Amino acid sequence: MEKWEEQIKLAHQGDVTAREQMILDNIPLVWSMVARFRYANRDREELFQNGMLGLMQAVDRFDTGFGVQFSTYAVPVIMGEIRRFLRDDTPVKVTRSIVENRKKIQMVQEKCPGISLGEIAKKSDLSVEDVVLALESEQPVSSIYESVYDSGESQVLLVDKLEQQEKNIEEQVMEKELLTQAFSKLDDRERKMIEMRFFENKTQTQVGEILNMSQVQISRWEKKVLIKMRQVVE
Repeated sequence: MEKWEEQIKLAHQGDVTAREQMILDNIPLVWSMVARFRYANRDREELFQNGMLGLMQAVDRFDTGFGVQFSTYAVPVIMGEIRRFLRDDTPVKVTRSIVENRKKIQMVQEKCPGISLGEIAKKSDLSVEDVVLALESEQPVSSIYESVYDSGESQVLLVDKLEQQEKNIEEQVMEKELLTQAFSKLDDRERKMIEMRFFENKTQTQVGEILNMSQVQISRWEKKVLIKMRQVVE
């Protein structure tokens, strides 16, 4: 069982510390969603706060039986809350595609009660993200002042945690965006080599065995690819 799965399990059992940690661990995900709305002409903090509402809902509603990673479920929920805020604060309405997706999903659910999220996606010919977004588009909104910790004597609100974490979060998101840009300039073989070396912690010798190359060849190639990546972000 992965760490986040254990945290979700504990959070659903009433462990406030596990719930708080799950929320804090995924705050960079909210900032990355906020970045997608940079042309919305709205204050980033407002978008972030509403994205956090979506994250909290995702933590509370996620079920490991969905058969997907937490982030796969959380992204459309976060996006849905931000879009709901923009919709309610402006004349913008829910898009026709979301309305149509709701109808498809409803038909599937009526025919197959209790069906899993993954099966709904297959039967409605939609992605899991589109299914979640459609389902969450009508859910009630929580408060940004919801308590993430309450000992009975002291209480910590979510907004308190956001203020403490903001600077570090932005740095993490920036690093992630730069890495994504650099990766986009690599071909499949270069990307695979970098993933094995720096994300799977394989040695140059191990990578060489997989790619049928010598350790020396991997070393030289690795240097060239890293230089290529550095040139993208400089």
